Amino acid sequence: MKKYIVILIMIISIGFSLFVGSKLYFLGNQTERDKILSATVWQLSKEGYKENEIENIKVMYDPIKGGNIPYEVYVTFKKDTSTEQVYSWRNVDKKEIKNIMEP
Repeated sequence: MKKYIVILIMIISIGFSLFVGSKLYFLGNQTERDKILSATVWQLSKEGYKENEIENIKVMYDPIKGGNIPYEVYVTFKKDTSTEQVYSWRNVDKKEIKNIMEP
């Protein structure tokens, strides 16, 4: 009976570890997500956009891209909901945001 309890605890432990690991792998670091989101909101306010002009804003993490700047922020404005603007870090210093869609 003890053997089955130990095996059950091991299976639950491994399952939990896989769940947490996959969440971190596919969603990325929460601190980094918050950092790029706040920097993007700040950049949008500097560009003159108001909160009521933004339809949707979401942070995406690309685990395959990885590296130093795997995060992108997708912004949809109410004036044109069919187009998303994509913002990312300008360089690896992570001090400035750029709109990837602009030339």
